[in-house]
Amino acid sequence: MTQNEHIHVETEIGTLKRLIIHSPDGGIGKVVPAKFKEWLYDDTVHLSQMRREYNQYIKLLLHFTDPEKAAYVMDFEKTQKDKIQPDCYKPDNPAYFNSKNVLDAQFLLSELLQEDSLRQRLISAVCGWEGSSSLTEKKLMAVDRSEDLAKALITGIIKEGGEDTGEFIFAPLPNFIFTRDIAIAVNDHLLLSNAASPARERESLLMKFIAQYSLFKNQSEKLIEISEPSNFFLLSQEEQALQKTSLEGGDVMMISPNHLLIGCSERTTPAGVNEAIHNIFADASTGIEKYR
Repeated sequence: MTQNEHIHVETEIGTLKRLIIHSPDGGIGKVVPAKFKEWLYDDTVHLSQMRREYNQYIKLLLHFTDPEKAAYVMDFEKTQKDKIQPDCYKPDNPAYFNSKNVLDAQFLLSELLQEDSLRQRLISAVCGWEGSSSLTEKKLMAVDRSEDLAKALITGIIKEGGEDTGEFIFAPLPNFIFTRDIAIAVNDHLLLSNAASPARERESLLMKFIAQYSLFKNQSEKLIEISEPSNFFLLSQEEQALQKTSLEGGDVMMISPNHLLIGCSERTTPAGVNEAIHNIFADASTGIEKYR
């Protein structure tokens, strides 16, 4: 998908037409008790069971949004009955169902990485964000298949010779399955989140690239971003903690073309709400007007 002609959400109560998902990946299986708090989990994850349940969820979504692809995955499952996750559900596999209505974030990312200039920019951005070495950047640049590179940027595990090495180049993104938190459709605009936890910051970065160069290619004016104020670095650590600007999609709900609900929570701060309000009202084309 290279344009946003079908992206227009003016209410969450209506017919579901298109959505972005991310199937459970190997990074989720790396959640260990010592990392529960940091990675925002309460317990270990049974990845095989999660994948079985998620596959059922995908079939249900395809049934209502893309019946032809629903039939495809059901037929394909019959050929791989013994597999926990048949190849048709894997975004990095040639047999992937590739629906235009049920879009996997990893698959969208792999499409971007086919373009050399974006490949270099994205790898540099992720490595810079993670504080990785130049050797890590070279390893990523040497990955041949864009599908394998997209998977590595999400799971943190790089493939060598077609096989997972088990070696982490950086931390996985076990929360990437919660795609609602990363960005919010506001009519024909997209409000990009600013993650509250460091564990989710790379998700925001990846979605920014997907939004700018795929979902809203050549229409960057449709993207609404929030960030810290320019003088944020001057504040003390205590003041920064109090005035942190964060917003996640789980606290945002589009209830009508002119009304958006945003709740304050542990993940969405008052400063984040204020920044989102000002940016949305500043752009009259969003269709949302300030109540007078």
